[in-house]
Amino acid sequence: MAADVSRLFLLGISHDSVPLPTREALYLSQEGRERVYAQARQIPELKELLIVSTCNRIEYYAVGNSVARRALLLLLEQFYALKAAALEALCALRYDQAVLEHLFAVCTGLRSQLLGETEIVAQLKEAYAEARLHNGLGPVLNRAVQKALQASKWCRTHTGIGRRPVSIGSVASTLALRIFGALTQCRVLILGGGNVAQEVTKALKSRGATNITISARNAASRDLVAQQLAIHTLHWSSLPKAILSFDIILACTKAPKPILDSKTLQDLIPQRTQPWLFIDLGFPRNIDPDLRTQRPIYLYDLEDLAQVAEHNRHLRSEDLQTCYEYLSERALVLSEYFLKGQGALAGARALGSPPIGDF
Repeated sequence: MAADVSRLFLLGISHDSVPLPTREALYLSQEGRERVYAQARQIPELKELLIVSTCNRIEYYAVGNSVARRALLLLLEQFYALKAAALEALCALRYDQAVLEHLFAVCTGLRSQLLGETEIVAQLKEAYAEARLHNGLGPVLNRAVQKALQASKWCRTHTGIGRRPVSIGSVASTLALRIFGALTQCRVLILGGGNVAQEVTKALKSRGATNITISARNAASRDLVAQQLAIHTLHWSSLPKAILSFDIILACTKAPKPILDSKTLQDLIPQRTQPWLFIDLGFPRNIDPDLRTQRPIYLYDLEDLAQVAEHNRHLRSEDLQTCYEYLSERALVLSEYFLKGQGALAGARALGSPPIGDF
């Protein structure tokens, strides 16, 4: 009977197989992730843990044996309205080299809804920093993330994946042009003051939008974006009434539940006669999907943006093949290194020990 040795494994869901509503249900806030890390320290067989949580995926990279994998599922059962068996059935399970190939492809933007997007690099670095803060990293995941970032840089430098990458901002502005034809006369409202708000604003400006206003709960973030990009501001308390005067509303806040719904807009909808475009870039979603049935509202979310951008994947088939071949080769090299036990799986330490290494 084979020994139940520690292995690199991955439990996760992504946009490839799980729809947006289910990903929302399995989303963990920062507080939730902190609790998972804290409780994972009580699993002696679990040696390392890295949680990557974005709008595209919720993934748990780990080092441990089959006992650790089962214990991790039972732990996650406490955070989701799913039994461990149902969660396991929903998740993709990968081991060893397959985990590395997947991680490398994710970091390169090959597994993103918007092919080649670069935001995932920052998101992976943030996930790494968070895992490091909670002592989730060891020699395996530490090295795996470093190699993923290096492989991503090579692909973006040596192939067309890094040239003119599809972004949320570019796709959102394309949708706006489809509805209105031109953006010069449109009044645009951005809800949220983070990086996505900045990206979308820049994209809309490049497509001709000149009348752009931003509103956010955090006044400092709102004012900073407004100053940097020379756009107007709107106090959050002025919503939702002020929305009626805008043609395009893009929501990209970190609110845990919708900030706009039928009840909020029910008195405003009859007053609008022209097309009313709502683009929901939030995760979880900022706008109630039931508004799709209300005319003259046109509502699009992240899934819709992915469909708009899908044609870009076919145009880059040669680049994709080059990237996947390179990433597979690098994953094989790293997997063999781990299997030889050169400071890797053989030396995995208990979860919660001091983190190892830096970028």
